[in-house]
Amino acid sequence: MPPELDIWSLTPRELPTPLAVFVLGIGFVFGSLWGSFLNVVIARVPKGQSVVTPRSRCPKCGTMITARDNIPILSWILLRAKCRVCSAPISARYPFVELLGGVAGAAAVARWGLTLPALELFAFILILIAISFIDLDTFTVPTSLVIALGAVGLGGGLLRWLLFSPGTAGALTRGDVVDRVIGGVVAGILLSAVVIVSTGILRRTGRLGPDDTAMGWGDPMIIAGLGLCLGWQLIPLTLFLASVIGSVIGIGLQLSGKLKNRGPVSEDDPWIPPDGAVPFGPFLALGGLLAAFFGQAIHARFLPLLGLGEGGVLLQYFE
Repeated sequence: MPPELDIWSLTPRELPTPLAVFVLGIGFVFGSLWGSFLNVVIARVPKGQSVVTPRSRCPKCGTMITARDNIPILSWILLRAKCRVCSAPISARYPFVELLGGVAGAAAVARWGLTLPALELFAFILILIAISFIDLDTFTVPTSLVIALGAVGLGGGLLRWLLFSPGTAGALTRGDVVDRVIGGVVAGILLSAVVIVSTGILRRTGRLGPDDTAMGWGDPMIIAGLGLCLGWQLIPLTLFLASVIGSVIGIGLQLSGKLKNRGPVSEDDPWIPPDGAVPFGPFLALGGLLAAFFGQAIHARFLPLLGLGEGGVLLQYFE
């Protein structure tokens, strides 16, 4: 990174408080605007529709949403969650996704300042949010979004290797880029193998029908995309966190009875999820996010305890 651009790599904690608040505010506003666009992506991509045209309209009366009614979060509050024309209710999901986008923008800036790595991290989070909500709605993972996730990881990694001077904040080495490629390939292959083996076992025991699979094929695609963004070292942690969180939430939902007797996933898709089925994509996304922000700290603290890092208790017996 050229020296004259070093100031942009300063994180908010390195800035005076007023300036730090201003920078985080910029990140939040920028993120919430993209969060508004995410609502369009979540609604249209599963249907194969363009995310550019036509402009957003009220699904009940068809009235085009004007600029004043399309301000992230604020418009929903001022409209009291109703369409200005027909008073049809507006789901709380819309401002929630916009809020997530704002948090994503602020978090990326807090981590990397106003830099390319911050933009890469921001795009990474946005794509995972879109994948998660679509998977929750439809039990499917759009291939286009997984490709975008992989492109962000591989493309961002290449740019940070080629454009940043070694040792500067956010710079990657050739080895880091190779780690991402290995992570994408290996993670995708391993989770695909898990799907094949577990499906075979469950079909033989009669717990799955001949046309059902233990996991969706979208999950290996997600983990491959995460590998291209995080590198192979953080993939085991990502899978562990996703499995733990998914198990806890899944068991809770099963005990609540909310995973039984559900209807079709959408008006356009008559498929009915089996009782107890929970999409794993959102948990993979959450595991990937936790690994991206806290993975290095977790590795530094816990791997030595397992004998897998410097000073590990197990490794002492082999010295």
